[in-house]
Amino acid sequence: MAPRHYLSFAMFAFALGACGGEAAEKTSAAPTKVDQASATPATIATDRTNSDIKVDTGASISAIPAGTYQLDPGHGYVTFTYSHLGYSEPVLRFNNIAATIELNTQNPASSTVTATIAANSIDSAVAKFDGHLNSPDLFDTAKFPDITFNSTSLTQITDNRGTLTGDLTIKDVTLPVTFSVTLLKASDHPMAKIPAFGIKAVTKVDRTKWGLSYAAPHVGEEVTITIDAEFHGAKPE
Repeated sequence: MAPRHYLSFAMFAFALGACGGEAAEKTSAAPTKVDQASATPATIATDRTNSDIKVDTGASISAIPAGTYQLDPGHGYVTFTYSHLGYSEPVLRFNNIAATIELNTQNPASSTVTATIAANSIDSAVAKFDGHLNSPDLFDTAKFPDITFNSTSLTQITDNRGTLTGDLTIKDVTLPVTFSVTLLKASDHPMAKIPAFGIKAVTKVDRTKWGLSYAAPHVGEEVTITIDAEFHGAKPE
């Protein structure tokens, strides 16, 4: 598995948090294999403009060359939030993620994204809760060690905004998810001297669609996933 914080453009769809509080009532749900042809999107309607995100004026993916881009290990974050009994909105994360984007700068819609998350790298900053998250009540990471994402379509709305849709698999359940993506900056990295870009991606999903139903509806079924990531290309020859 990749080192801590190893993420990628594909991260758009990764951190699917379904987290229940230990004091809440338990509800069980068996994992289900979903037929891709009839899969119902698990994405919850959300603002896809990201209009409040600060971006580099004139940011355009065409400013960097096409090719393979990997996450900068020190600048990649997948976090998610949900309502805990209405009292708080915890912020959790996954730490071990590997992902790659094959970027076509002239035709961004043909770019592809793949990613894998080590499910047991989930991090709530509370050891006891982490143990529960890894248990059969939730992610059951001993049985389902990986969370994966594979892109199926990318739509460019403006030079620096678009949507990314892909298949998110958790606990052997595969469902389509759509992220609102903002390109923050694309240029030669001023220190690394390599092509680089940074993105923010946001979506809202219903965690119960993946069999992550513990404590629902007392603990929120709606989960907001946020990806913040920088990606590096190869050094010029």
